[in-house]
Amino acid sequence: MRRSAVARAPGPFELRLHAVLEAKLASFFEIAHGSPHAAELTDESNRICGEVSERARRRLLRLLRGVIESAAAAGEIAPARASLSPAAAALLVVDAARGLETMGPARPTPARYRARLAQLVRVLWAGLGGKPA
Repeated sequence: MRRSAVARAPGPFELRLHAVLEAKLASFFEIAHGSPHAAELTDESNRICGEVSERARRRLLRLLRGVIESAAAAGEIAPARASLSPAAAALLVVDAARGLETMGPARPTPARYRARLAQLVRVLWAGLGGKPA
């Protein structure tokens, strides 16, 4: 399913946020880090395709900002209580999720990345004012 369709799917904010990150970041992580040369390939790709990568990042940020704005409008979360605008919250989500790619001294596996991504979403959801079910 496309990220934009995932973002508009019914369901609680926590699930929509997780689905968007899974669709974009976890899938890419699995592909990119399936190679022993992942770091080399990523560095070279960023060097050659920097503008393409930046456009993709901006699209993801817009999509997440929309998910956050709609959840805030529905009263599911309150990013302002954490002194965050929806745009700042989206940026924090992306930066934190990307940071998980280099977690710890051991090389992360796709399964470990996906598990940590789910943990991150739960923490962000609670920090943005989400209420437990």
